[in-house]
Amino acid sequence: MIFQYVGILFLLSTLPLVECLSSVLFNKVALCMVVSDQENAKIFLNNKDTLKITPSLIKIPLNREVKISLVKQGYEDHEAFIKGKNELSFYYADLKKFEFKILTQEMDQSV
Repeated sequence: MIFQYVGILFLLSTLPLVECLSSVLFNKVALCMVVSDQENAKIFLNNKDTLKITPSLIKIPLNREVKISLVKQGYEDHEAFIKGKNELSFYYADLKKFEFKILTQEMDQSV
């Protein structure tokens, strides 16, 4: 009788692990390697911070489009919509550096 209770408790304690494994095994999620030409860009999925920086492997829903944003100081924010069509995919972003231009105004010297 005690072994039945222990078995049930063990089964209940492993449910989160089973759910995570079943998500991957039954293709509910895809893994995506996110890389940018300038490393250490923050990765956002659907406007939520993933707490990861490039290059990183992230989970995305399989066969569902998600918005990915890469943010790095000194560079323009990069946004795209990606879809995990395979269990493993790759996304590369070319971050554009901000261009600063100094505007000068010539003064009229004739008075």
